Amino acid sequence: MISSSDSDIQLLEVAVNRVTSLMPGIKEFELVPGVGLESLPAASPGAHIKVRIGNGHWRAYSVVNHEDSERYVIAVRLCGGFSEGSQYLHDFVEEGDVLEILPPENGFALAEQAERAVLLAGGIGITPLIGLGRKMKALGMAVEFHYLGRREDDMAYVTEVGEAFGADAHFYFTDSQGVPALAELIGAYRAGTHLYACGPESMLRAIREESADWPADNLHFELFVNPPDSPASIAQPAYAFEVKLARSWKCCRCRRTGRSWKCCAMSVSNCPASAARGSAAPAWCRCSKARRTTAIRCSVRPSARTGFRPAVPVQPKGCNWSSIASKRQNKQPRQ
Repeated sequence: MISSSDSDIQLLEVAVNRVTSLMPGIKEFELVPGVGLESLPAASPGAHIKVRIGNGHWRAYSVVNHEDSERYVIAVRLCGGFSEGSQYLHDFVEEGDVLEILPPENGFALAEQAERAVLLAGGIGITPLIGLGRKMKALGMAVEFHYLGRREDDMAYVTEVGEAFGADAHFYFTDSQGVPALAELIGAYRAGTHLYACGPESMLRAIREESADWPADNLHFELFVNPPDSPASIAQPAYAFEVKLARSWKCCRCRRTGRSWKCCAMSVSNCPASAARGSAAPAWCRCSKARRTTAIRCSVRPSARTGFRPAVPVQPKGCNWSSIASKRQNKQPRQ
């Protein structure tokens, strides 16, 4: 645990123990105590943690599991070009990386005195509601669980919700079935009933309108939004950046071209593979997914604290730098 330089809040360093692709566009991250931490502060049902991403900003993610001091599980949907946090976690964070997070907070806490609860989840908004619903069931509370999404193969934890809530779980696939009438899902207010909703802003706005006659204390909403100034910096690390080669101390500017990266050297003398051979012919060092190349490998995997780690040129198996340099030197220009 380390102290934040700009506040009294204690930061936690956690290790990424596991990264699982739940389905295209949604990844699950298991975070465990980092070096010097024996355990993690347990997250109550509905709690979230804030993760520091590569550009230094903080992004909040609901903790799927609860009351667990050994790990946090978060699920993140990729919103490329729209959410800098999801793009950073999907594109750059791998098993073994270290992340800085803030301890769990909860603005979506369970009202334990309730007799009945209606839960409405939209898309990735399922993440805080799983823990809440399970805790409610453990307390003997009646639970009605409604889960909306475009398609079943686009919705995380469908199986888990079905197994945990059985006949009390209801699924709606809007691409094929259309959007259900929210007024029917919410129903009329009954004493002792609390309503919990998490999902897209448009869905929450509609639910607020349909539940306008409910007591305010019985309504619970969760919505994470980016700060107003964040769109200008969204996805910047994913398009261009500079790395310093640790062995040669040369700088290399990498830019994205389609689904691959190019580590652009002005001449072979700036390319660590060819510079070692004394060649001065033009060259390109091609980086696939920012780590593998044809002639060299530039290790530019990101660090949670600095954004990118120093690159180290590595000769891949089956690659002979001497032959590559000589072929380029001997290549004749087209007539």
